[in-house]
Amino acid sequence: MSSFPLISIGVSGKAYLRRDAIAIITLARHNIVPVLGGDVYCKSEFDNDIHITYDNWYCNREEFESLKDYVERSCDVAEQYILNYTAQKGFEPIFDIRLAEEWQTT
Repeated sequence: MSSFPLISIGVSGKAYLRRDAIAIITLARHNIVPVLGGDVYCKSEFDNDIHITYDNWYCNREEFESLKDYVERSCDVAEQYILNYTAQKGFEPIFDIRLAEEWQTT
């Protein structure tokens, strides 16, 4: 699994290629961990510099929603966002995924 440290742009954490981000979400789903949201960055295919896109998504737990239902919905939202995200030509999107706090690993 490839990760890209974001410290060069002043952000703590790591971002992952699309396929690796989907793998993280799959693990979260299997371990019943909600995906709270995430941020999108783009890696230049020319010089590998990382750029901020200011694009993101989030998924809040609804009132009376069971943990299992929230996990399923939050993982679905994250997967759809990541799979449908289109970057500008010459850039590859990378994704910083935020899991429920007790499960974060950065």
